[in-house]
Amino acid sequence: MFKLAQSPAFKNSVSLYTALSRGFAPYNKRNKVPKIMKDPKFTRQGIFKPRKRNYQYDLTQPHVIHPERYYNEAEDKKLERKEYRERRKEREGFDEIDLHKARSLEAIIGDMTADRFLIEGSSRLIMNIKEIESHYARQLDEDLTDVVANAVRALNSHIHLKNIREVGIIIQLTRKYGIWDQTIWNNAKLVLLKYFRREENETIQLLNHEVNEDNFIFMLNNILYASKRTGIDVKDLIEEVEDRFLPRVESIRNTQNLVLFINSLVSIPSFKQTTIWEKLNKLLAPKIKEMNILDVTTLLHVYSKVRVAPSFYDQLVERFVAEIGSVQNRRVEKISLVARSLGALKKRNDKFNVLAEREVEANLNDITSPIDSRFIICNFAALGIKNKKIFEHCANNVIQNKDNLSIQDLDRFFYTVLPAEVPKQLFTVLAERVQSELESNPAYFNKQKAKAIAAVLDQWKAQKKHENDSVIAKLKEHIQYSGF
Repeated sequence: MFKLAQSPAFKNSVSLYTALSRGFAPYNKRNKVPKIMKDPKFTRQGIFKPRKRNYQYDLTQPHVIHPERYYNEAEDKKLERKEYRERRKEREGFDEIDLHKARSLEAIIGDMTADRFLIEGSSRLIMNIKEIESHYARQLDEDLTDVVANAVRALNSHIHLKNIREVGIIIQLTRKYGIWDQTIWNNAKLVLLKYFRREENETIQLLNHEVNEDNFIFMLNNILYASKRTGIDVKDLIEEVEDRFLPRVESIRNTQNLVLFINSLVSIPSFKQTTIWEKLNKLLAPKIKEMNILDVTTLLHVYSKVRVAPSFYDQLVERFVAEIGSVQNRRVEKISLVARSLGALKKRNDKFNVLAEREVEANLNDITSPIDSRFIICNFAALGIKNKKIFEHCANNVIQNKDNLSIQDLDRFFYTVLPAEVPKQLFTVLAERVQSELESNPAYFNKQKAKAIAAVLDQWKAQKKHENDSVIAKLKEHIQYSGF
């Protein structure tokens, strides 16, 4: 017996039994702790009040005699949210925001400069910005714009915590107030990719949900536009869109969203999906009557970018001609875009020519941009429109802004057959600009480009449109000795 007690195996079993007996004893060390100290109510966060959980019952069952006594999610959930908002306002002392009535500007600025809202990136800032835009748009001076931009930056710092609707609003405000911060737009791209993962895990639908579809396509369009301004890398986003959404593009139900989605695609430099256009043509052809003037203009511009003319192209132009009369603002700009489309695809439409010549001549004071003037000159020349008054006005815009235009901006003139109605002074300015650019930036003029421009300048000189011999001689010398 003594030997058994001294054996290591017996000692181990006894020590194990002792530990187990102490652990499960009715009066162990754990049970000596007072019950009040173990109560989960008393935590570091304060007294915890367990929330009552409401259960949604099927109130159509025959055994439900008094359905009004049961929880009805459609009605009672709204009441719960309203009660919660009322308690929160009472607890935190917020002013109620009514977008139909204007609060004082001091109260709004007080909210937008409050440390709490800026640190938290509170969604209340969105309501404050909406108030300013609705009631104090005329007072949006430089100082007030800075306050709004600071609030938008605060919202972007917490964009990953917002729902998809608020994310769409924040991205819209970021672009509207000219915030081209690379970090901000890269975070917006990552948030959009997060929604792709959620759709993959079936916790959200992007294309089969009306609100989500609008926000998804709007966010995609703005992020791709911002990538050109900020230089953020969107290769991963483009790959996801091509793999995930192009095969089911027919799921986009809203016509305006479909047009905007196509416009986003063609803005991608690496987009080479040529087979998608046949599918899009079948989707868009029955929806021409549903399109507004903005959709028609965007779609015509899209097809000019990809150099593809669908079977219903003429119907789009005719719809534009019929609907342009209802547009009050920026009519000339829309006409310029359609003229560019027709010129790029080498198509002519007599009804559009008559409309374009009449409207542009009547609104010449609206044409102040030299780039727009260049578009009108080149595209009207390609369409066969010969209006001396229009060409003189647009040529003067280009001549007055010649120092602000790069040679790339003026390139289109050398590849267009310009009519006699264009003033000779424009040809002289173009020849002088080529000569100065050849001296300051000779690498731009490769052999093929230099030959083409030299041939055009030779032709202009033969037509007595300019008398600059030296630029032609320098171009030919550049072709011979530059090593290109």
